Amino acid sequence: MACTNAMNMNATQKDMMTKIVDHGVARGFDSQQINLAVKAAFIESSMGMPNAMATRPGTSHVGLYQYDPVTWKTQNHNGSITSVDSQIEAFYDDIIYYTGRYNSLTSAQRGNLPLDEYIYVKHHDGRNYTDFSGAPGLGIYRGTCFQPELHVNESGGEPPPGHPNPNAPYLYWWSPAITDKTGKVTVRNVEPLAAAPTDDGDGYS
Repeated sequence: MACTNAMNMNATQKDMMTKIVDHGVARGFDSQQINLAVKAAFIESSMGMPNAMATRPGTSHVGLYQYDPVTWKTQNHNGSITSVDSQIEAFYDDIIYYTGRYNSLTSAQRGNLPLDEYIYVKHHDGRNYTDFSGAPGLGIYRGTCFQPELHVNESGGEPPPGHPNPNAPYLYWWSPAITDKTGKVTVRNVEPLAAAPTDDGDGYS
């Protein structure tokens, strides 16, 4: 079975994905970083469904990326934890922070993880979490069959067919099933809501 991607999501989920993409493009993040931000939002809240700023029952974790108030404060995130835009900005800030840490460590100190897995483990299990082989977040991340397949075209790159401005950076989603540019995650053939994993037991430090 193929992994969930943009074509499997409903209009509300795609709108949220577009918002995440727009933030990333505006801040100059590359396609790998934007894909991570999109995938994390899908894992944490099924891209904000059904309520983008809902609190997980029985916990204090809230919103698109399921931050909790203590983590929000100690990690010095700006804005309100109940703001979608602030949560998106916070996750991109965390990508920058954890990438810096990752690059300063040896492979063994990183738990031999690739960067995306390292960042998600830190997001899910806490900044000081180091038991990478047993990390709950690692199992969740690896076990989530979701591939956004988003690509940033840098200035001068080859655009998808029909793009009006090949000299401007933009982001698009490409699938063999689609033969033209679909815009910023505006995808046809929308199918029913794609569900993310249920309660994943977030535990932030």
